Amino acid sequence: MIQRLCVIVLLALLGLCSGEDGARLLASKSLLNRYAVEGRDLTLQYNIYNVGSSAALEVELSDDSFPPEDFGIVSGMLNVKWDRIAPIYICGTF
Repeated sequence: MIQRLCVIVLLALLGLCSGEDGARLLASKSLLNRYAVEGRDLTLQYNIYNVGSSAALEVELSDDSFPPEDFGIVSGMLNVKWDRIAPIYICGTF
């Protein structure tokens, strides 16, 4: 978990140093189960960070990697929309 956080922070800092304007999205999908076992629920976590300099507008996340004939959704959604994702600010840069 610490390694993943370090990678996210590193990528965020690289995004800030690039000097480009606009939204830059950093996304990850993680399997939270220790093992994938047939007949058991899988728990997934999606993280989206805007490491750019402005808000990301009309963002859509769609995960088509789980065919409905093989998987059923117990809770949550595989298709999500956000009107706006604000940028994150690191080290007091505004």
